[in-house]
Amino acid sequence: MQDDWLYRISPCVNIVGRGETSEWLDPLRVIYDHELMCFGEGGRHRIELEGTVHECGPNSFIIIPPGHWHVGTGQGTGHTLRTWVHFDWVFTQPIRHTPTLTYAPAEPEWDLVRRAPAFVPAVVRTGSLPQPDAFFDAHRRLGELFNHGTLRERTACRGLFLEMLLSLLAPEGEPVDTDRGSRTASDIRHALDNLAQRPFGAAPSIRTFLASLGRSYDHQARLFKAAYGATPLQYVNTRRIERAKGLLRETRLPVARIAEGLGFSDVVYFNRLFRKHTGTTPGAYRTRQSPRPPE
Repeated sequence: MQDDWLYRISPCVNIVGRGETSEWLDPLRVIYDHELMCFGEGGRHRIELEGTVHECGPNSFIIIPPGHWHVGTGQGTGHTLRTWVHFDWVFTQPIRHTPTLTYAPAEPEWDLVRRAPAFVPAVVRTGSLPQPDAFFDAHRRLGELFNHGTLRERTACRGLFLEMLLSLLAPEGEPVDTDRGSRTASDIRHALDNLAQRPFGAAPSIRTFLASLGRSYDHQARLFKAAYGATPLQYVNTRRIERAKGLLRETRLPVARIAEGLGFSDVVYFNRLFRKHTGTTPGAYRTRQSPRPPE
């Protein structure tokens, strides 16, 4: 997938700000992290980054990478909202002693520049805001939480900012292919949970039961084992043995009655299956689990 790098990022917010201006100028400068800059209605804006000009119209955005000389200007016909977020694509290191930016003619501290990880394409990203009102409202909330919130709220800003980035950069695309008509492994597990509640005498075989769900038993068994590491039969038996353990601990019912209640018509088979799952017999398990009388 062309944009799968977006699902590997975990952005870390460093600075959040906003302002309104009709004439805007950012002198020649270098930033040390990435900057998402967005513009509202009115005027046009121009970012020149090392000889390349990026024109930004109303309700647009640009992500400026670190470590490049650039200058920004605006030609507005009225007051224009401009917002910015300085961020790293992933957490890198504490930025306590890292400058925000360096203006010319000062020499930047190049060894402090935090560039994007290798999996993030090295391009300048520009575009239109898909839902400007919703985006600027999200930015306002981001600023409130980051600039005035608690440490927990500041940390939670990562999730909000990730949502904002994805709204700009990730196309909606098509839904994930889940093989229509088939059951996911989770669906199969839920169905098997219901089956495990029914005694053997009142329940169909697992093979017949899964086949009745609309796909072949073999297909669903493969899905289930790939997700959970056990066959459907092993899973159902484990569920039943866990129920048996509870009855052995909490009741004085004879082992034969417990086996019968769970649908095992053959108590010898039940004992063998119980020992295979627990390493001991039902009787020995009950003895171990029984509370000792007070001394």
